[in-house]
Amino acid sequence: MEISSPDEHTISCVIGNVFQQVSEIAWTTDAKAGMNYDTKDGVYERATQTSTLTLSRDQLSTLKKSGAQYTFTCTVKVPGTAEPLTATQTIMITFADDPDPRDCEKTFDCPPNAALVNAKVSWFMIICLLIGINCIMDI
Repeated sequence: MEISSPDEHTISCVIGNVFQQVSEIAWTTDAKAGMNYDTKDGVYERATQTSTLTLSRDQLSTLKKSGAQYTFTCTVKVPGTAEPLTATQTIMITFADDPDPRDCEKTFDCPPNAALVNAKVSWFMIICLLIGINCIMDI
């Protein structure tokens, strides 16, 4: 599953061969971010159990800093089975990083500063000299 925006996303895993509603589906991931995920045991229907895991905007940003691809595994111990049943969901985080609000060159929202004003005045004076106009006025 490709995640191309930083908005909250919900991923699902479907575990088959489940013949009764189960609870306490455990989610694990290869990410070492130490986050608590919002999980739901989900819906039981036609011998399958669907569980969901919601990734918040902050969690997606934290995961993206460590890498782009993660595999999430959901596991459930079904009464009457020897081994737990598992399913996996792989996500690829492809959205661009949010620009740093302090980097005005990326946000195109630079406040005027003394250096910029001085540079404009300098260019104005150079243009005046090149075209032969007296740009200096009496104050």
